[in-house]
Amino acid sequence: YYNEFNKIDSLLKSFISGKATSIIAYRGIVKKYAEIISGKLSFIYRITEPVNELLEFYIRDAVKLGADAIIYTVIFGHPQEKEMYRTLQGLAIIGEEYSMPVVGEASFWPESGKDKFSILRQGIRVLGEAGVDIVKSQLPSEISKEIYSKMLDYAVTPVVAAGGPKMDSLKKLFEFVSTFMESGGSGIAIGRNIWGQPNPSSILLAMNKIIYEKANINNILKEVE
Repeated sequence: YYNEFNKIDSLLKSFISGKATSIIAYRGIVKKYAEIISGKLSFIYRITEPVNELLEFYIRDAVKLGADAIIYTVIFGHPQEKEMYRTLQGLAIIGEEYSMPVVGEASFWPESGKDKFSILRQGIRVLGEAGVDIVKSQLPSEISKEIYSKMLDYAVTPVVAAGGPKMDSLKKLFEFVSTFMESGGSGIAIGRNIWGQPNPSSILLAMNKIIYEKANINNILKEVE
């Protein structure tokens, strides 16, 4: 349960005023708030669970709702990893037939006991090889240009960073964004570290300056704190 989700309309308006480019959402949210979203935010249609027998149905539905892309997660190290990967491959193939871009999300299964960096680096690679247009990926907890660069250098498609768990300070959040972009990242796809803030619009505007203007983090912090 998240208090912030009690007022989705206000949250969406704050994303728009903060100059966010896209939202990742389920179909019901987009249907309900279409008037707010239409023409102001790109919509990435989220699909969950292995759904091989329904792939074309979901893509047709995404097209009908005006989605700009679809997204599907493969949890690397998970017992159902192979089934998830096959689903993603199918989405990439059928998505191309419908001119629907596909975002592959690389997530890590902690219970696998494997090395998170190695698994995610490989995950980024294989999702690109599956034919997705963009990869959204979790990252190791350490904020490190060296680590991020090693992961991104192995990619064959643009990579955007998932935000992960709620960070304990804005400084850490901004350092994460800045470091990822400096390492060759193509963008960010952050959830709770934005909508979980008391002022998501201000945080988004600050991130835009970091991403597009390479603004100094300390200067940005003074603007938002």
